[in-house]
Amino acid sequence: MPGAIGYAEEYAAAKNPRVTRVRPNGREPDIEWAGQHGYPFWTVEYLYTYGQPEAGSLAAKFRAFMDSGTAKNILRKYRHVPCADLASAPGSACGP
Repeated sequence: MPGAIGYAEEYAAAKNPRVTRVRPNGREPDIEWAGQHGYPFWTVEYLYTYGQPEAGSLAAKFRAFMDSGTAKNILRKYRHVPCADLASAPGSACGP
């Protein structure tokens, strides 16, 4: 719809020439924690399990993959912030 406002991931929005990106206070989004202090909209994807997954289960394997350098690099490539990158950030719910 012409003139509509919505949210989209930065990577996808940047690839679409019909999307006009809004820059609050002239700020560009930044996936580095230091750059996020002045940018008002950002989020982290969380992975929750009900208790500790059973060793060798699909959930345990997926959780281990999400903690891997491979997964973190994939997230960064698409301009997402891996939760582990924010583990030491003030007020972060990310942890070991």
